[in-house]
Amino acid sequence: MSAVMKNIYATITDHAQMVGYREIVEAQGRGRGLAGIVYNDVDGSVRIMARGPEPVLTEFIRDLRLNRPDTTIETMEIMEDISLPLPFGKIVT
Repeated sequence: MSAVMKNIYATITDHAQMVGYREIVEAQGRGRGLAGIVYNDVDGSVRIMARGPEPVLTEFIRDLRLNRPDTTIETMEIMEDISLPLPFGKIVT
């Protein structure tokens, strides 16, 4: 039986920008074979949209929390079926 595919949207706050965090997120997402993007928002947060098997997404967010325990990560499931780029990448502005 294959795992359920999910889409998530995550907001990462508290010391997430200007520390190479997007590169960390990009490497974690690519390494897990996820589709999606990571980008800096004007409010100082880092935003993630990702698609993959539910257990892989859970592990992805868990490892991001472990990598930077001083950040806050809030996630929500995207219920719509959306198409995200593969491989996982960052948006540079």
